[in-house]
Amino acid sequence: MTNRNLKLPLISVVLTVLLSGGCNLTIQTPESPAATLTSAPEATPSPAGPQNFAQLPEGCPPQCSKLSLIGVNLEGVDLEGADLTGANLSRANLAGINLARTNLAGANLNRVNLSGSNMSEAFLPGANLSEANLFEANLDGVNLEEADLEEANLGGADLRETNLRETNLGSADLPGANLSFADLGGANLLGANLSRADLTWADLSRVDLTGADLTGASYNNATTWPDDFDPEQGGARLVE
Repeated sequence: MTNRNLKLPLISVVLTVLLSGGCNLTIQTPESPAATLTSAPEATPSPAGPQNFAQLPEGCPPQCSKLSLIGVNLEGVDLEGADLTGANLSRANLAGINLARTNLAGANLNRVNLSGSNMSEAFLPGANLSEANLFEANLDGVNLEEADLEEANLGGADLRETNLRETNLGSADLPGANLSFADLGGANLLGANLSRADLTWADLSRVDLTGADLTGASYNNATTWPDDFDPEQGGARLVE
């Protein structure tokens, strides 16, 4: 039987496999250059969705006057001592923000959420806080003279020693608010809810309390009332 030498031609084979993620696998025979494994660059992750938090402009704080951030989210931001005169922050979320000793004179804070915020000793004369949510906010020593707080929610707020002279608090909600030592001379409290509020040492002279709810509000002999107004008839109780 005749022996035959079978010679199979060396054939260069290139196999390209498209793997998940775009990797190319290349295999070659010895006649070809060495086998190589090439991986495409790792895909860049998709950018996250739009951030809810606003970007403050360079230099703010402290210089933020005339800032316009309508409807933005600045929850928990520290703006202590910043100059926000004339700023427009209407409908913004400022819950838990630190605005202590800030200047917000003439600012537009209409329908803003300031619940749980720290605004102690802030300066807000003439500011617009109508329909604002100031639930349990710290407003100790704040200047709100001639500010507009109509229909604002001030339930449980700390308003001790606050300047509220000539302030509009018409139809505002202040149940459980602490207004001890507050100056409300000439303020408008028409239809306001002052139930369970602390009015000890407060000055309510020349205040319009028509239709105001004083049920359970506390006052002492140092509290000043409008002429001919009977606090007990309005539902308030005298405390020592």
